[in-house]
Amino acid sequence: MSADPFVAARRARGRGASIAVVAKISAKLTAFLMAVVLARALPVEDYGAFVLLSTWLLLLMILGVMGLDNAAMRFVAQYAETGDNMARIASFHRWAATRILVAGSAVAVVAGGVVWALFSDVALISPIVVATAGATLPLLAYAHFAQFALRGFRRVGRAEFVGQIARPATIIVVVGVATWLAITRQLALAVAALLAGTALSAALGRFWLRQSMRHIPAAVPDREDAQLWKRTAFPMLLITTSHFLLHQLDVLMLGAMSGAATVAPYAVASRLADIVAFALAAASSIVAPMIAGLYHSGAYAELNHVLRTAARWVSGAALVLAVVLILGPVDFLAIFGDQYSAAYPVLVILVAGQLLNAFAGPVGFLLSMTGQQMASATILGTGVVLNAVLNLALIPRYQEMGAAIATATTATYWNITMTIYASRKLGLRATPF
Repeated sequence: MSADPFVAARRARGRGASIAVVAKISAKLTAFLMAVVLARALPVEDYGAFVLLSTWLLLLMILGVMGLDNAAMRFVAQYAETGDNMARIASFHRWAATRILVAGSAVAVVAGGVVWALFSDVALISPIVVATAGATLPLLAYAHFAQFALRGFRRVGRAEFVGQIARPATIIVVVGVATWLAITRQLALAVAALLAGTALSAALGRFWLRQSMRHIPAAVPDREDAQLWKRTAFPMLLITTSHFLLHQLDVLMLGAMSGAATVAPYAVASRLADIVAFALAAASSIVAPMIAGLYHSGAYAELNHVLRTAARWVSGAALVLAVVLILGPVDFLAIFGDQYSAAYPVLVILVAGQLLNAFAGPVGFLLSMTGQQMASATILGTGVVLNAVLNLALIPRYQEMGAAIATATTATYWNITMTIYASRKLGLRATPF
């Protein structure tokens, strides 16, 4: 007698969840260790400059990807539901990858020219740094796309290695060896390590995607398919850009208004606060492609069960981590260096914002994977405006504390608004209650 397919599906999800948790923990530990190595190896201003540079690269990368990352996760998951759509996935990959590499290269050239024209007299800006960062951008864009496509295939471990582990691990090795050998020009070396790690990520992403597509040659995409991909990608671009700005606008505005030296302690506090959201990130890696598959196949009862289970696990883990970070006997900030301990009040505020984010669950993916991407983009867009206004009002007077308050307040706004919308429009909730 064959096993109940519903039970079998749950068991498969359980195995996938275990892999996702291990992958996410590994990614968080690797990113944390990278931040510690860089904070201890670089002077405070250099570390702040590296944080600003990598943040700007991520923003430009989003423009280069053009929303095809989340579109890849949605369409790959949707097409992979039946095994006869592999040629369609291969066509989507070729169509999207070509545009991403071209757009990423164009954005790199334009951004590099602007930076050199406006900031070439800044001490930390050098031709080597600008050229290396420019070479990183198109590779970063493709690696990011590959990560999301692998999520669509439910290759969670490989996706995390491509997107979150290979790059910081390379930086740790290169900067660690350079520090041991007392090599100078550490900022330029850190950026070179970033390029090397990104190249490794892109190469692995390409290799594993080819494996997942079973080396099926890509046909010329159907015109109707291409139009659908374009229509879906644009609101996804708005969503991704808004998400990024909601999480990184504080760093960019703090750097612009107060300088790189102020960014460094804030970045350390933010890195620690991100640990609270690791469970949400792990759950999203599993749940996001499942939302697309279950919703579009009409399995609403199973989708509700998946969302509620994930939300309870995420909120419980986030609460434990928040208590440990805030009330624990260890000064976690001092791990990065004694000069960062003063950022404790900033850490408390950012942890509170991340805790509320975790309690809202993967509500953003719930909207974007069920065809409500324009509503999600609108909510996030208004959140970005609110965030910018609060940062402008609070940073000049309160510096890092002002940026933290703006970020936590904005997170409260968009999570609550999305939760209400999803409940009313879809009859679905990503919260634990």
